[in-house]
Amino acid sequence: MLDVPPHADPISTEEISDLRVLRDALPTAVALSQLLDRRVRLTRNENVVTASEGGHVWVIVGIEQRQAVHRLGGLEVRAAVSQRPGGPMSIGTRETQWLLDVGDHAIVGDYVVHVVARSAAGVSYAIVDRVFWRSAA
Repeated sequence: MLDVPPHADPISTEEISDLRVLRDALPTAVALSQLLDRRVRLTRNENVVTASEGGHVWVIVGIEQRQAVHRLGGLEVRAAVSQRPGGPMSIGTRETQWLLDVGDHAIVGDYVVHVVARSAAGVSYAIVDRVFWRSAA
């Protein structure tokens, strides 16, 4: 099991003001320190925060999502939360899908999907480029 941020509450878009705050909202397995001194663009679209650079998506954080579609280069990743209270999140591509609970992760192409929190409103998760994912000890 991986370390989860010290708060059990879902992340809110208001809390994510810059890359340092985004980094602190993610599990310790995500090492974004390489991005801190670079010209990374942080954007928000409803309850999705994206960190990108030169057209490459480094990190996506979905906040209290019920369902979403993310395009990462040629990869389309779909996410949906179970309607069952406390149920898992379904994430995947056309070829492969996973059911993930809070704290679980899966490798999807060049990215790692990690479920951060679950609430009655939806699921909060991070999709992180694999270069920033550290294996759990």
